Amino acid sequence: MKRLGGFWRTKNGTLRSGWLLALGAVVTAGLMRAAQSIAALAAGALMIPVLVYGNSASVQNALIDIIRWVGCVAMGAGAMVSWHYFTKRPLSQMGLRVQKAALHRLFLGMLQGTGAALVVFGVLLAAGQVRVEVPAPAFHAVTVERILFYGLAALAEGIFYQGFCMHAVKAVEKNGIRVRWAVLLAAVLYTVGHIAADVPVWWHLNNLFLGGVFAAMTLATGDIWAAVGTHWMWNVVWGPVLGFAADGVRTQGLWQAQYTEATAWNGGPLGPQSGAAVFGVVLVWLIIWVTKVFLHRENMDE
Repeated sequence: MKRLGGFWRTKNGTLRSGWLLALGAVVTAGLMRAAQSIAALAAGALMIPVLVYGNSASVQNALIDIIRWVGCVAMGAGAMVSWHYFTKRPLSQMGLRVQKAALHRLFLGMLQGTGAALVVFGVLLAAGQVRVEVPAPAFHAVTVERILFYGLAALAEGIFYQGFCMHAVKAVEKNGIRVRWAVLLAAVLYTVGHIAADVPVWWHLNNLFLGGVFAAMTLATGDIWAAVGTHWMWNVVWGPVLGFAADGVRTQGLWQAQYTEATAWNGGPLGPQSGAAVFGVVLVWLIIWVTKVFLHRENMDE
């Protein structure tokens, strides 16, 4: 029995990292599926009159949006419930620290996400890979909804990938445990969570590097807020601002930009996030933040 107990728990009696990660993933995925199914049934029932007498395409799009929103809420809730129940530790130890500096880091992250996206767009624009079809900003009702949705999605994924998953392997301890492996694990899980069919290899590579950037940010700053702000604005610039597909979802933007011709550099219909131009910028970004992580660790050790 003692050996069996050691299979599940460490000498300190805490659940082993691998089991914690697996259980948290199962609980979160199960909660997301259940919440999305219930939301789809409830919303579908309420929209039956509209479906009968109205536009079925609009109803279908509304249902998809509702399911997306509910899925994000369930993802964040599942990660927090799993952490609290399986570790008995405060949420602050998984990067959910609420401090005065948190808002500052969120804002700085937003600036980074905006700047990085605009750098890529500027390079593509200068190379003639994209064009702006609407010279003056045109506001659409869906713009606000999409901006808020990307904020919720960034928060939910930050709580799960950079919060729960990375801290489940005890990446942040006084003596440290191979920081580069913690960043790699979080990046791989982020990539797996964004796997899509019929996408170019750049989609997966860019997600891998972006996941690494968000993980390194979390380790360097001590909480998830810089990563959440960066992730939020990265998607907002591509989607609601420029009108490209962001995370595979196309929306009307304030400035409706478009690729001049579908190439590996601009990502074509899937947007620049699946293009090779993003790869170079994100690679430099990742190197900078990983370097900061190691410098931060060295200062802590001293």
